[in-house]
Amino acid sequence: MIFRSLEKDDDLLIKKFLINTNNLYWEFSFNSLSCYKEMLEPKIYVNSDTLFLEILYLEEYYYYYVSILKNNANSNLEKIFAHIKEESIKKFHVYLNEEEIIELDENNYAYSFNDDYSDYIYNAKDLTELNGKKYHNKKNFITRFMNSYTNYSLEEYRVEFESKLLTFLKGWYHHHNALITLDEEESVIENIIKTPDHFNLTISLLLVNNEIVAFTIFENNNYYANVLFEKADINYQGSYQTINYLNANKYFKNLIYINRQEDMGIDGLRTAKQSYHPAFLLRRYEIKEIN
Repeated sequence: MIFRSLEKDDDLLIKKFLINTNNLYWEFSFNSLSCYKEMLEPKIYVNSDTLFLEILYLEEYYYYYVSILKNNANSNLEKIFAHIKEESIKKFHVYLNEEEIIELDENNYAYSFNDDYSDYIYNAKDLTELNGKKYHNKKNFITRFMNSYTNYSLEEYRVEFESKLLTFLKGWYHHHNALITLDEEESVIENIIKTPDHFNLTISLLLVNNEIVAFTIFENNNYYANVLFEKADINYQGSYQTINYLNANKYFKNLIYINRQEDMGIDGLRTAKQSYHPAFLLRRYEIKEIN
């Protein structure tokens, strides 16, 4: 197996696998991989029915993901583990999705999962309509925001917003970096803001009196949205709930699912994601060889 770096034309190639496998994992988004290109050094290897993805995190840890068109998980795992041995890779993780582990040869492989790294998948209709008692608190926050800040608007990013958005971004991370190490994420978002034409992404801005109070960076695929980043100023109570709701109605109304990624085991993030009642968790199953 010889992995190669991503190229522009790989967007269509990756989408072919996504469409035919119903693969919702954010790692298999060309735009997501492009955003993290410097940090993750993503590479792919493709044969007729399988897309292999290799990610190198912090120049030390290798991650392997597989998107399979046909039921041949075991033969593809053989290829990955052979590659790992040939390259003398010591620190690695290999993942399959739930459908692919069904045919796993349990004499040769074992699997486990960690919900800290499971993607939260929501029905787009649920986040658009917020129907029922379970969303009562969300609707209250949104109503309070709209009544308190009557001069609000949802705007799509334009170059004239660059300075304001970079200032907002810097302030947000200055406040939160004391709690979580997010330096790498900040540089990724900054790059998207400064060079938006390099990425097929949408940046939406929630404004109050023409000042940015929240933003979201996302992409729309054939039937689902992939939300990469979302930040808000909590001094504007209800800003997170409002931008979530406005985005859903403006951009996601005709989609089936919204992927809002994992919670990484962070308690506050987990509580927030669970409070929107996901349709399901998209688990990554880590595969180990049984020697």
